[in-house]
Amino acid sequence: MGRSGGGGGGFSSGGHGGGSHHGASFSGGGGSFRSSGSRGGGFGGGPRPHGPGPGPRPYDDYGPGPHYYHGGPGMPPPPPPRRRYYGGRTTYVYSNGSSGGAFVTIIMLMLVLIVFSFYMQFKGGYTGDTLSDNRISEYAEDQYNTIFSGREDGLLLVVDENDNGQFKYGVKANALMDTYINSMISAYQNNYNDDLGIQLKGMLEDTLEIMKQDGISKIKSDKAFDSHCYRDDLNWIDTKNNVVTGAQEFYDATGIQFYVMFVKTRTIAKATNHSAGVFKVLIIAAAVVIVVCILFSWWKKRTAQKNKEQEDLERTLKTPLETFGSTPMDDLKAKYDNQDNNQS
Repeated sequence: MGRSGGGGGGFSSGGHGGGSHHGASFSGGGGSFRSSGSRGGGFGGGPRPHGPGPGPRPYDDYGPGPHYYHGGPGMPPPPPPRRRYYGGRTTYVYSNGSSGGAFVTIIMLMLVLIVFSFYMQFKGGYTGDTLSDNRISEYAEDQYNTIFSGREDGLLLVVDENDNGQFKYGVKANALMDTYINSMISAYQNNYNDDLGIQLKGMLEDTLEIMKQDGISKIKSDKAFDSHCYRDDLNWIDTKNNVVTGAQEFYDATGIQFYVMFVKTRTIAKATNHSAGVFKVLIIAAAVVIVVCILFSWWKKRTAQKNKEQEDLERTLKTPLETFGSTPMDDLKAKYDNQDNNQS
């Protein structure tokens, strides 16, 4: 497989990473340098005017003849005018109360937030092929903690498809890597090869040669060497045994466990897109407000219904019995009075 394009390029190094691990970043392509800062109601115009003609006549609006003129006594009055229809404007009327309008506004806001949140998740917070140094540094910090799980003798290299890279190393490796990290970045770029296995092995061997010339001492390792020392999502490593061999030699001489990751820019951007959490909180808040509005509307209607029932009951209780009519009551009373008289 391998990769295409030229190697080389500048780098920005030094500084403290996103957590307890030191690191350095570099970017490939054409000798460019990159800083470490974050870039991380109605329609229509009313009735139309009269069309062209010879001029207005006094009976224009009365319809077809015969036409009458009110010319004095004895003449019949003119018929009522019959207006012509010229068309009119179309008006749309939306009948919404204040609570209904607020409810619609909240729903629209929530939909906007949902769409924007999905957009941010998909976009990952980067434009095109660019990715800020702080974003890839944060990703490398998280991956170091995941891969080494508290191990502080590790050296992690994360590279994306644009050859933008980030080194992270643990506390125990600081004594060596703080001094030789720039040499390792230069060695990575000087050993450019389409096969990353060859390039990484050359990088480790050249850095180790410089260390040996300075007479460095091996640090005390936390664990034994781990041969599972790479992850290649880009399929750039053709001969993976070169990576393992170079990492083994580097570990034996320095006590530092090397691990390399080749990942896609979108993967890094999505993994570090913490701003999406803010939009999730806003969406949840909007959903809560909608539920509260629905419950409030239900409670308001229920209260109004209860008040109406109470008013009806009180009105019924206050109404005198005579107003309901006395004839049926009198007939019933007379019936029982007659029965009592018959029995007696």
